[in-house]
Amino acid sequence: MRQLLEQERAQYALRCIDRLRQDPTKAAKYKIYVHELPAMVQMNGLGQALAQIMSDYRKDKDGPAARQLMADLQQWLVDERRLYRLSQGQDVLGALMSGDRASYMRAYEEIIRLCNWLKKLADAYIEGPASA
Repeated sequence: MRQLLEQERAQYALRCIDRLRQDPTKAAKYKIYVHELPAMVQMNGLGQALAQIMSDYRKDKDGPAARQLMADLQQWLVDERRLYRLSQGQDVLGALMSGDRASYMRAYEEIIRLCNWLKKLADAYIEGPASA
């Protein structure tokens, strides 16, 4: 039986959060990121928000949590929702920047909606505050 897209988002978000619960430090930092991401996207745009997360893990600022969030977002947009096809060596940020406006807007909406589930489930299952 086919699930509603909202159910698929919720199920995917729960898998992401469950995977984190084994590492409380990483989980706590991930929780902060998922709470901050929607505002970052709305204020700066999706591309700049993802670039900031990528920059954080490359600078090793909250590296494991930022890297995991980026991987989760990429998997959702590329593998689960199939909004982008990545060429060899390309990441979702590169695909987002080289894609068309319609794909960008769908990705924007997907990230916001997925983050709603990630935030709710992080609050339910991960200890610690939602902000730094």
